[in-house]
Amino acid sequence: MKKLAITISAALSALASVAVAEPLPGTSLEVFVESAAVAGAGRTVTLRRVPVRNMVTGAVNWYDIAFQLTSDANGQLSFERISQIDVSPPVLSISAFRAGLWQDDRGNVWRITGPAVGPNGYENYTLQKHTGNDANLTMNWSTEPMATHFQGNTYYSGYKVLYDAKDPELAFGTLDFTQTPSGAHLFYGWDGNSVFVGAQTVGENIIVFSSWSSGVQRDSVRLNYVGPAAQ
Repeated sequence: MKKLAITISAALSALASVAVAEPLPGTSLEVFVESAAVAGAGRTVTLRRVPVRNMVTGAVNWYDIAFQLTSDANGQLSFERISQIDVSPPVLSISAFRAGLWQDDRGNVWRITGPAVGPNGYENYTLQKHTGNDANLTMNWSTEPMATHFQGNTYYSGYKVLYDAKDPELAFGTLDFTQTPSGAHLFYGWDGNSVFVGAQTVGENIIVFSSWSSGVQRDSVRLNYVGPAAQ
């Protein structure tokens, strides 16, 4: 019994300690098991809110996945089968927008500052380039609903229905340049003044930013948490 308990513990630790996302072979999907909550009951292991990201569109969906444990003829523990997969509703975790240094898939490092609480009580964040030659790039986003945050903005009001449909899942803001930059951008092809951006967390160590124009998502980029910024 002691050996079985140790084996179960090792299996759960392996599930919870995956360091990076892993693509599903033959698909455009990548899975973030490390961001899931692991729970157990009897011989059933449940992974709650496993984020699955479409690498083409940047869209993130969450799933609850349950496995059952069994043992083979040699007494080795294994997963018998998947007993259930359910879609979890998306939840925007505001607390996961961590201040500090973040790195994108191209090796560029960005600095997030915040939260700053505005007069309306919502939290505001800022993203700036920390390394490289895009020092003039600044992005700001807020937890405030788009209807009030972008009140009077013609880019929002012209596509209000499309943006409002995504508002519960994303914290929206804008990306601006003080001058035309060069080098590695946050988005390729959709960096520009007053471009809408949506921020979405995947656990507390991953943020997915998406760029939006005319109510349609144009691009996305994933940032991984590096650590606190030097004071």
